[in-house]
Order: sequence, then C-alpha cells, then structure tokens
Amino acid sequence: MAPNSPDLQELFASILESWGMEKIPGKLASEKMRELILRLCQDRWLSLNTLSSLLERDNKALQDQYLTPMLAEEILRLKFPDTKNHPAQAYMAKS
Repeated sequence: MAPNSPDLQELFASILESWGMEKIPGKLASEKMRELILRLCQDRWLSLNTLSSLLERDNKALQDQYLTPMLAEEILRLKFPDTKNHPAQAYMAKS
C-alpha cells in the first residue's frame, strides 16, 4: 500500500487526531511510535518504504529501532519470513 493511499492517510490522520496531534512530531515517545506502527499495520501489509515515508523517519533507523525489535517480540510478522531481503517485504501486526 502506498503512503499516499487515501485510506492509509485517513487512518494515520485519525490516529494522530485521537492523540491531539495534527502531524507527527520530530520526536515521538517510543511507546507511541510502537503503538502507531501496530495500528497502521493492523490487517494490512506495509513495506518499510511506506512506513518510513508515512512516519517521516529514516528507513534504517525505523527498522533498527522499531521493526526488528517488534519482529523479535513477535508483535509484527513478515510477509516473506524465509526471505528477509525480499523486494516486496512487508510488515503486519500479529492478530
């Protein structure tokens, strides 16, 4: 799903609005970022590029600080678990 998808943009805006924010701040508490990632990845596959664009974060930093630890904790899952570097790799919240 593209970061400019109207549905994804609407979801993102509604999450921020529920937190009293108009846009994502440059510095967001780690717990809030994790919650935001989980809510965005609920019932949909999102690529690293889509997440980093939407969250306005560097790919490597987002992956190192959030996605890899969340995979290790098994709260996120990979679309292609046997091929970590798959070109269409994406993340989804475990249900």
